[in-house]
Amino acid sequence: MAQHKLFCVPGTWEAVAAAERIGRIEPGTEIGMLTGVTDLLDRTVFDVVYVNYPASFGPVPGGGESLLDALGHPSYHASRDLGVAEVIRLIRAHEGGFGILGYSQGGAIASLVGRELVSGSLRERRADCRWLHAFASPHRARGHTFPLGNQLVGQGISGDPIVDTGGIDWFDYCLPGDLYGDADLAHTYLRLGYELAIELSLVDPFTMIADLADSLLRGALRDAIIGLGEDPAPTVEKVGITAATLVPFLQSFPHDKYGVREIVPGLTALRHSANHLNFWGPRIAAAGAPRPPVSALLYR
Repeated sequence: MAQHKLFCVPGTWEAVAAAERIGRIEPGTEIGMLTGVTDLLDRTVFDVVYVNYPASFGPVPGGGESLLDALGHPSYHASRDLGVAEVIRLIRAHEGGFGILGYSQGGAIASLVGRELVSGSLRERRADCRWLHAFASPHRARGHTFPLGNQLVGQGISGDPIVDTGGIDWFDYCLPGDLYGDADLAHTYLRLGYELAIELSLVDPFTMIADLADSLLRGALRDAIIGLGEDPAPTVEKVGITAATLVPFLQSFPHDKYGVREIVPGLTALRHSANHLNFWGPRIAAAGAPRPPVSALLYR
């Protein structure tokens, strides 16, 4: 029997892509970016559970019906909140220690569940959470990274950072220029654009930002900016910076490079996460064992 349960939350759009590709997807199917971590883990130590969409939906059949059609085209906001509720349900149903991994929208879910563990509805289970590794989370607090991790100027695009990690072994991985976790919110309208975009039907991250760029010129984001009634000169400058920020993101698209770009010399984010879990997994009891000091985490 494995020592630790590990709840893994891909971006919901990854489940959509997998269902479209193979015609059918069951809850728990291992898919997407996070397999770059879980494929490297010792499964005698970790019981890996993928939360690729809320289990209440059940398996989505093939036969020409798309996953989004079957789910009723939920918004990003709705699907994220359903994911949060599902992870909370799974934690409550599990006794003992666990960890959480999340990428992209799944990173948002992991971060928001972390908030519930630190100061919300799951406070009594905080000590059972051994690890929380979020990749490209829109809720990354400015400066939050991992031991000896990369330092970024920006923060999560949601503008709703998780600042208090409550002593959980909580790593935030974000590549430079990935606007989901490394956004300049002070000099751009990225947060406003994100708030508008998450109310729309679920799309992949590239399309979301591309649509945001289009909306900045002739759509809902432009109208929302006008509706703010800000001084024209600063507004024009801020729109220009927003546009100049979106272009390189769409050109290089760092959001899907967590398994190929080094986040620190010699290690990708996925490999760093897997190394950390494989090192500490066998060394930490399922629940109740003291956490290692920060200095002990600085291994390579």
